[in-house]
Amino acid sequence: MELYINFGDVGIYEVCVRHYIAKQMINRTFDEGKVGILPKALGWARDGGHTRTKFSTKDFMFHGWKYSTFNNRGEFNPWKYPFKEEQHFSGDTFCGNESEWLYNENFVEREDKINETLKRIINKTKIEYSKIVQELKLT
Repeated sequence: MELYINFGDVGIYEVCVRHYIAKQMINRTFDEGKVGILPKALGWARDGGHTRTKFSTKDFMFHGWKYSTFNNRGEFNPWKYPFKEEQHFSGDTFCGNESEWLYNENFVEREDKINETLKRIINKTKIEYSKIVQELKLT
């Protein structure tokens, strides 16, 4: 058994798991259709670092926002605070109503631009995935 110790190794592990899962699925589902797997970019959460914190009004949730990567350009998945300074998420007055979100307009992007960026990332990932599958002789 090989030991994987760095982020690059995680990519190899991910390819193996994705390859195995794909072999087990029928119509992208498990457990007689009770569990479904969505293709990339069709889910409701994504890493903000992929789009440099930019988002469209169709986006729902960002994944991986950690204080340790906030404003850190050298870190994986860096992000910036996408709201105006006066945005507060605590207290009795904040209910999560859309009208209460105070976005920094510099981070709001058209949906088609976000989709273009994600498509480039997905295509690059597919190429990397195929290379690893070939190297590991998983086909």
